[in-house]
Amino acid sequence: MAELNHLHVRPNRKSDLAPALELAFVDEHTEAALLRAVEAGAELVHAVVVKPWGQRVGHAKDLNEVLVEICSLGT
Repeated sequence: MAELNHLHVRPNRKSDLAPALELAFVDEHTEAALLRAVEAGAELVHAVVVKPWGQRVGHAKDLNEVLVEICSLGT
């Protein structure tokens, strides 16, 4: 897609530092959404935890090594 827009990019590499990028997706079924991501090939970074303010948050890396947060709206 980037080439169609005349952009030049290179893939992320495991040996490189993580890109300064994190995608966040809100889903009230946080645990199930994180499990679906892992089943689809994402690498689990940490399971869902409940933050002191009540929000549920988990992280995975996608197939391009981008950090993905899956979280609830919180309280």
